[in-house]
Amino acid sequence: VSKFRNWKKYPERKQKIEDIKSKRVMKAKRAELTTTQMIALGFLISIFIGAFLLMLPISHAKGQEISVMDAFFTATTSVCVTGLVTVTTASAWSLFGKFVILILIQIGGLGIVTFTTLVLVLLGRRVTLKERLLSSSRPPTRFPAW
Repeated sequence: VSKFRNWKKYPERKQKIEDIKSKRVMKAKRAELTTTQMIALGFLISIFIGAFLLMLPISHAKGQEISVMDAFFTATTSVCVTGLVTVTTASAWSLFGKFVILILIQIGGLGIVTFTTLVLVLLGRRVTLKERLLSSSRPPTRFPAW
């Protein structure tokens, strides 16, 4: 019989094992975002950063006053690549503002899913096959495309 089987004689060993188990439980309970949640978060973050940059005075053309709602709407439609605007892009935004809109359109055109997956890979997180299929441009099918 091993000398460590009798926990009454070695209470410090039992405490160490309980500490290790509680640390594992704490790590398991720690909330991790799923890939779908990361994609949604990436979408929201890109819109908020874009809106913040469009609200800066350097983004406005001379003599133009842009509201917060117009900046958020422009950032959202740029990322979504819908092309809707509430103010004329050519006259309302400065060169910097147009550049911000261009970057947001590129992020949306590349696909927020693809961009977020790229960020996840750069951060060292594994992307599973299911998540890759989720990020593909066409839905997965059971039958090959002939």
